[in-house]
Amino acid sequence: MSSTLTGLKALLQGDLGFSISSRRPVIDLIMARIGPTAMLASSAIILSILISVPLGILAAVKPNSARDYVSTGISLLFASTPNFFAALVLIYIFAVNLRILPSGGMFDSSGQRTLLIQLRHMVLPALVLSFQQIGGWVRYMRSSMLDVMQEDYIRTAKAKGLKRGMVIMKHGVKNSLIPVVTVIGMSIPSLVGGAVVTEQVFSWPGIGSLMVQSIGSRDYPVIMGITVLISVTVLLCNLIVDMIYGLLDPRISYN
Repeated sequence: MSSTLTGLKALLQGDLGFSISSRRPVIDLIMARIGPTAMLASSAIILSILISVPLGILAAVKPNSARDYVSTGISLLFASTPNFFAALVLIYIFAVNLRILPSGGMFDSSGQRTLLIQLRHMVLPALVLSFQQIGGWVRYMRSSMLDVMQEDYIRTAKAKGLKRGMVIMKHGVKNSLIPVVTVIGMSIPSLVGGAVVTEQVFSWPGIGSLMVQSIGSRDYPVIMGITVLISVTVLLCNLIVDMIYGLLDPRISYN
């Protein structure tokens, strides 16, 4: 019992123990890798939102139209494509054949570490990591938008003579984003799980590749430390999602 309390006290103080393989503090290993993973995950989330929200809106504005079928087809294709397969296909197309993007790593082998080089290396892994998120979020955005467009206040706004674009953007999109924000918050664990495969394929020096290395070497303190980090990240993301609710819907208030 005392050892358990001692371990919990050390955990609350940020002491995650020492790595078995490198004998370095686990917190130091994680902090050295958390930056690249945070950069990659945030880029994937932004890219997913920028693609899925417009596609969902376009599909919902004119249901059962050609663009609705195209958006639905794209979402199904992205949602059903595994990360590792999408990564290999994109590497073959853009790195091997076209040679316009690097196939892996965070910087070039020349040793130069500029922002432009880093962004070029981040394009493919961020795109792969956002594939399945785009596929799911397009469908949720379309469904939510269709429900909102049937509400009475939308018909009232149309009856007042407001332009169709203003009705859609001002009254429809903002209210339809509330359930989508919930889905985005719930997708964070799967995003972190996808980063394990994506970082390994693209040799991205983040938490995912550290997790794979630690599993291979049976470095249990590092594995437990990464698990704790992921759990805390999920809790913080859920808290941020709850705060965003209040921004999207003035009726929601926190006392």
